[in-house]
Amino acid sequence: MYKKGKLARLLSVLLCISILSTSALAVGPMEKEVVITDNQDIIDCIHHYEVNGEYKSTISEQTLYGVQVYLDSNDVSKIEVYEEIFSELGYSDEEIAAIGAEEICYTMENSSEITVSEQYVRVDEDGNREVISKEECLSEAEASNEAREVEVQVALERGSIVTAAASNDASNTGTDSTGYMKITTQSTYITPSTANNNEKGWYTFSATYTWLSNPSQSYTDAISLYAQGCAWAQGSTDMYSSMSYTSTTVSGGTTTIKNVKSEKYSTDRQIQSDGLYYTYSIPASYLDASIGLYIGYSNLVLYVRAKARVSNYTSAYAFNVFSRYEHLTKSCNVSAAFSWKVGNNAPGVTVTATVGNSHTYYTSYNYTNYKP
Repeated sequence: MYKKGKLARLLSVLLCISILSTSALAVGPMEKEVVITDNQDIIDCIHHYEVNGEYKSTISEQTLYGVQVYLDSNDVSKIEVYEEIFSELGYSDEEIAAIGAEEICYTMENSSEITVSEQYVRVDEDGNREVISKEECLSEAEASNEAREVEVQVALERGSIVTAAASNDASNTGTDSTGYMKITTQSTYITPSTANNNEKGWYTFSATYTWLSNPSQSYTDAISLYAQGCAWAQGSTDMYSSMSYTSTTVSGGTTTIKNVKSEKYSTDRQIQSDGLYYTYSIPASYLDASIGLYIGYSNLVLYVRAKARVSNYTSAYAFNVFSRYEHLTKSCNVSAAFSWKVGNNAPGVTVTATVGNSHTYYTSYNYTNYKP
């Protein structure tokens, strides 16, 4: 009797384990516990790796579920936690401020998985692009910015006359025209329970283009997104873009600094079946030291975000999200005109400047794995 009772209990335990395992598989990975007690736990759960100059960061469904449990159970600032996550995913303080709390909350509160790709690019005055390391790019950009600041200060002290109309150079001193750019492309899977009718396959895609040193010329630029095999939502708030920068004015020995932000939902937006783009008039610096006037800008960040659904949302597959930024240069005082096409010699969308304008383009992509 004892042996039979022990065997019965053992079978009962095994049956319970089997039922629990089956239940865990049925409810999916959201039930796999990731315990979050503070921001350090979140940071420890974000994965990073680097391949050929591309820096990639990911935060999983389990971790994001743990974050929401943590926020619901503790009296903490939601936006501070979200900004800490964005920081760990590779966004700078300036980029986080430029994107803004509303956009960050929009992303975080609907997401079940986030993948971020970063690239750092050097572009010479002829438009030749080179992907370089983060450390090298930040160091060279800082040195370039410092040199320009010194030359502006010297020009103001000497009373030199250099106008934007003459050169359209960022510092208007005719110095280093090498450009430094940080490109961040994000792919965020939207939790089906927050989508319409619990639909699967919805994503939020975004791209952030940050000028680490001011562009040498400033006219009209375009920023675009493209994803293969996706249908783009076109509601009034499903697409959004912004341009942010810090404006510094020196006049009569007085310095005034202000933050400027231009936001767009449908204005200057072009949508095709392949993707979308927005256009912006880039601010131009100005220096006339003869009257002690300097107007300059820094921390120039362009951002675009859109919602789309993968066409095949019933089976797992991988796809790329491309972002592209077109910067006009050496214009002959003609209006900018852009057209849309999918380029073969560069990934994703090509927004081509026409009517005699030259242009430099910056591209990046995010490799995304879809799991229904």
